[in-house]
Amino acid sequence: MRYLILTGMFVAAIIHVCAQQPGDAGQKLIREKCIAVHASLPMDRFAVKNYPILFDSIEVVDYRSDTSRIGIVGTKPRTQKEILFHRPVNQQLSAYLNAGYTNARGGYRLLVTIRDLWVSNATNAGYSAFDEPFFDLSFRLEAYLRVQNEYVPITLLDTVVTEPGRTASFMASRIVPALVSRFMDKVADHDLDVDIVARKTISYHQVDSFCRSRYDYPMDTATVLVKGVYSNVGEFLDNHPFVTQYRLSKDRGANLTLSTPDGQGHFV
Repeated sequence: MRYLILTGMFVAAIIHVCAQQPGDAGQKLIREKCIAVHASLPMDRFAVKNYPILFDSIEVVDYRSDTSRIGIVGTKPRTQKEILFHRPVNQQLSAYLNAGYTNARGGYRLLVTIRDLWVSNATNAGYSAFDEPFFDLSFRLEAYLRVQNEYVPITLLDTVVTEPGRTASFMASRIVPALVSRFMDKVADHDLDVDIVARKTISYHQVDSFCRSRYDYPMDTATVLVKGVYSNVGEFLDNHPFVTQYRLSKDRGANLTLSTPDGQGHFV
């Protein structure tokens, strides 16, 4: 017999990947298995201080595979929570950026793409001195300056922060504004007039194509899941399980046992 060990981290990873557009089977699974909690972003212009007058508007487009939430974490005992903003993620971040980083006197328009914004249980991290769990926050935003109907790539911030928090939603409410501030400071460090002249402009189609290329795998668009057992994440992304004949059983300790055919009509 083979023993199938399902760790919380692996289950969370599978749920993250299977989350697609609202209303599909992946979203239904998450809603059934996870408790919804909310993170907040301050909508107060005075929360951001001394930012230079650059932009009159900031547009945000969410290119993550799961645009409904900003994380899924395992909690005690044997429960999972999905972390949401109070509004769709692109709308929430757009409102935050426009409240704190735009001014009617600004002369530029900015496009921000969300490539990664996800909270998960920290890898190989225990608890802080205050008995708070650690969480990972993966973050990648990219900035494009809009010039008429073209775009100039400006900068990006791509990082993972591991921090303790009473809850994952509290950690996200504290860390996301700090990372957004670092990202916008990187944008402000550029001489935008020089970038407009020196850098090659690209179309919105090119921006869109580049951002979507990372999700070019069968499971991202699959409407029918092939029945079977995926032995690794690669098989899952390809929607092609290696084990298609199997039996699952559970002992009193809630451990799952996977049995596969031995070629002689028996499952071992």
